[in-house]
Amino acid sequence: MLLKKSAKLISLLVAIIMLMGLVLVGCRGQQANSQPDVDTPAVENEDSADEPAVEENEEEVADENEEDDVALEPARELEGTITISIPMASTLPIWEELAKVYKEKNPKVEVVLDDKESGSAYTDWLGNQLAGGETAADIVLVNTVAQYYSEGKFVDYAEYLTQEIPYMGKIWIDGLDPASYRSNGPNQEIFALNIDSVQVIWFYNKDIFNEVGVEPPKDWDELIEICAKFKEAGYTPLALAGDAQSFWEMTTGWLFRMYHDQYWRDMEPEVALREGDYNYDPERDGTWEFDITDIANDTPEKIKFNGLRIAKMIQDGEVGPDSDRYREMYENFAKLIPEYVPKGFFGMSVDEANQLFIQGEAAMKVDIAAFAANFDKTMEDAPTKFELGYFWSPPMKGEYVAVDYARSLGGPNGFIGVVNKSKEQNDLSMDFMMFYASPEGQSIRYRMMEELEQAPAGPSLVHDVTMPEKWESVFGGMGYMGECDNNPFGCFARGFNDEQQSVREWVDNAQQYFNGEIDVEEFSKRMQKVMQDAIPRWLEINNYRPDALDDPSKDPSA
Repeated sequence: MLLKKSAKLISLLVAIIMLMGLVLVGCRGQQANSQPDVDTPAVENEDSADEPAVEENEEEVADENEEDDVALEPARELEGTITISIPMASTLPIWEELAKVYKEKNPKVEVVLDDKESGSAYTDWLGNQLAGGETAADIVLVNTVAQYYSEGKFVDYAEYLTQEIPYMGKIWIDGLDPASYRSNGPNQEIFALNIDSVQVIWFYNKDIFNEVGVEPPKDWDELIEICAKFKEAGYTPLALAGDAQSFWEMTTGWLFRMYHDQYWRDMEPEVALREGDYNYDPERDGTWEFDITDIANDTPEKIKFNGLRIAKMIQDGEVGPDSDRYREMYENFAKLIPEYVPKGFFGMSVDEANQLFIQGEAAMKVDIAAFAANFDKTMEDAPTKFELGYFWSPPMKGEYVAVDYARSLGGPNGFIGVVNKSKEQNDLSMDFMMFYASPEGQSIRYRMMEELEQAPAGPSLVHDVTMPEKWESVFGGMGYMGECDNNPFGCFARGFNDEQQSVREWVDNAQQYFNGEIDVEEFSKRMQKVMQDAIPRWLEINNYRPDALDDPSKDPSA
């Protein structure tokens, strides 16, 4: 019975993680417009009774009242249907409560909750909907369908962010953290809204660590050393999932992205926007100075990079998988995989890997910070309770590492977009998003999460939202370890810019390498070709000119 209860709880946690998997897939090379972060208080109407009486001519008063009647004409009453088509799973009651409160405010609006299957099934479904030309879906998760950003399939938030909204009493953008509205379109459009921030962390079972007599590793070599001790003691060292979805979207894919950043962080200045580039901003890009010791030196608010320049470097063989950096990184990974991951790794799902950790059979796992926020509840049904610890990704060591630290994966979380339809429908869908990404909407979300014993992915990106102390204490105590996805060279950490054919080829070749079917030299050369072959498809997906790489400084869409 304990196992069944634990499995049920784990499935709830995994539902959250699967949503995070969609989010943490990430959209490579997407940089933000710098926006002011102004916290403007709402203006309250004062009672006219407090004003001193003023004698006025009755005719003048009548004229002013007529003018007021025109100026104070009530806003148009919203009417229509909004269909929210996202994977909801255990969060469905939260969306139901949000929809209920929204309808109370807008009685003539129906909100349809279309709960979808997560993972690749959702990506395939949404892709087919968008390709078909018409869809009932209005609000969706957009980060895994970036190929449609250039085709006008989604609404740009930019127009709406500058509007004053009734759910805040101020301009929408003034109530949001800049990270919530980072641009992700080919022409700096904002197609996604984020409401949380998140970080990926290594968690460990303190009881197992104490039993075996080891401490959290300070680097990759120490990680491998303690893994050997865990295995000798009869434990699975790392509860890591390795099926196709996990390899790309989830935990294993996260590791590749984090350590790829460690090996290529030093090359960022080579592709930073420079004077002469079509989208160069002298106030931002002209003042940026690279500081390799600063883990937040390359945030989208500070600098943008030229993705075409990186593509050309890969095309010309100047950078990419066929390099000593790439080979050394994968040789380090091969010390861990498959020796110290679960048996059946390449067919193991996130759910199955999590169960190993919760059941006390594995010493470590990689997860988002939300796992710690809900850990007390997780332990209620665990067969053997244990104390949870965490540590940041232990940096790899070697001749070709760029830095001696490994940044975390994370940053903005949500990636909620609106499907582009008629102006009236777009306005209606955006009105719901304004409600959702407001203090009231997020307070409802937090209240329901507490009732359901769930937890958010991380701190809120919506201002004036009070997070319950039990979560604030967890997230606040973890600190911050940067965002590896800021590094533009992450475009070839998996497939090229997540172009799907190259992703599938990367998964296939990487699994062959870890299974010992090909050596690292053959693997790296194959992957260089995979990336080069993907570039023309990537150009086409983004509606860029076929010859765009001839001069990366020019607008590829012109």
